[in-house]
Amino acid sequence: MHGHKPVCPEGKAMGAIPYACRNDPAGCKCKKQVVHYTPTNSDFIKVGHGAFVKPIDHPDEERVSNVKYVITSQVVAYDRDTDEFETLNTLYKPMK
Repeated sequence: MHGHKPVCPEGKAMGAIPYACRNDPAGCKCKKQVVHYTPTNSDFIKVGHGAFVKPIDHPDEERVSNVKYVITSQVVAYDRDTDEFETLNTLYKPMK
């Protein structure tokens, strides 16, 4: 936040490499799922807090309706230019 865009190694766009892997991409083998959300004026996305968004295609349909707003796990990276953000568990991309 604060106007800083996440820096991804090798010039890749946000979401290509999970936040936890950016400091040591060579030694990282983790991959995060991508979930799309509908951007609205009611969204709340702030690094260090859970985001308040409406997902479209979250795979855990038992706990996430994909119709109502959810509070995500803690946001670890947020690109205000693209509205893409990353939580501890997932990469979120807006469907515009």
